[in-house]
Amino acid sequence: ITAMTVIFVLLAFIPIFLMLFLSLKSQAQFYSNLWAIPNPPQWVNYNAAWDQLIRNMLNSVITVAVGTGLIVVLSAMSGYVFARLEFPLKNFLFILMLALMMVPGVLTLTPSYKLIQRLGLKNSWFALWLPWASGGQVMGMYLCRTFISAQPASLFESARIDGATELKA
Repeated sequence: ITAMTVIFVLLAFIPIFLMLFLSLKSQAQFYSNLWAIPNPPQWVNYNAAWDQLIRNMLNSVITVAVGTGLIVVLSAMSGYVFARLEFPLKNFLFILMLALMMVPGVLTLTPSYKLIQRLGLKNSWFALWLPWASGGQVMGMYLCRTFISAQPASLFESARIDGATELKA
C-alpha cells in the first residue's frame, strides 16, 4: 500500500514539475523540443509573468478583503439581531432567510447583473462587492446567530450594566 501511495503522489505532482520545467524555456526552446532540458534557463519568464499578473492579483486581494469584511460585519449584526432581540415574526423571518440557502447561486446571476446595471454600478468595484456580500450573508448570519445564541445571556446583561449599547454588546 505504501508503494502505491508513493506512486500516486508522484503522479499527482507531475503537472507541477512540468509547469516548472516548461516555464524556464523560451518560446523557441518550447516549440523545438518540448522535453529537452531548458538550456539556458529563462529566468526572465518569471519577471514577465509577475509584471503581467501583479495588477490582477492586487485586484483580487482588494475584492476579497472588502467582500469578506462586508460579509463578516453584516453577518455579525444580523446574527446578533436574530439571536438576542425579540420582535414579531422573528423565527418566521429566520426560516425564510435560511430558505434562501436552497436557491442555487447560478439562478441569481442574471438578476444580479440586471440590478447592478440598473443601479449604474457596472464596471465598478461595487459590482463585485455587493453581490458577493449578499451571497455570503445567509450562511454567515446563520453561523453568527448560532454562536451568539450559545453565549450566556448574563454576558450581554453585564455589558449593558457596564454601559454598552447594542452595538457594543
